Amino acid sequence: DPTRDIEAFADDMLFLDKLMVIESRESTVAVVDNVLSDCMEKGHWLLVRNIHTNTAMMRKLEKKCAELLTCDPHQDFRLWITSFPTGLSKEVYRQSMRIVWEAPTSLRGNLLQSFTTDPMTNQDFFYITKNTLIYKKCMFALCFLHAAVKERGVYGAFGWNNVPDVDAFDL
Repeated sequence: DPTRDIEAFADDMLFLDKLMVIESRESTVAVVDNVLSDCMEKGHWLLVRNIHTNTAMMRKLEKKCAELLTCDPHQDFRLWITSFPTGLSKEVYRQSMRIVWEAPTSLRGNLLQSFTTDPMTNQDFFYITKNTLIYKKCMFALCFLHAAVKERGVYGAFGWNNVPDVDAFDL
C-alpha cells in the first residue's frame, strides 16, 4: 500500500496539510464526489484508497477523470488512486501516470524493506521501552517471521490451507 509513500511525498512538497485520504470501502460515491470537487477547486491533493473494492465509486471517478480534460482544476490539484491493476478503464490508465509497487521477491529483500521503512528507520521507535535490547531482538524476530511468511507465499498452498495475505502494515 503506497499511502505512507504518498504522505511522505506530500510532506516533502509541503502539501501534507492539503492531503485528503478517503478509503473507498468506507465512503459513499456522493462524499467522494463532493470532496473531489472541493479539492479540484482549492488545489488540494486527494488520495482514494482501494478503489477496486467499490465499483460504483470506480465508475464515478472514471467519469470525473474524463471531465478533468475539459475543465480547468487548480494547478496544485492532484488525484491519487490506489487499486489492484484490474478494474479501471483503459482511458484512465492512458490519462494517468502509473506508479507500480511490487513486493520484494526474496527473504533478504523482505527484511531490507522492513528495516528501511518507517517506523524501523526512526531511532526513537526503539526507545519506547526500557529494555531496548530485548525490544530490538523481538522486532528482528517479528520482521524475520514476516519475511519468511511472505517468501513462503510463492510456493502456493502446499501444506497450508491458503496463501496468507500479509504486507508491511502487518508489522
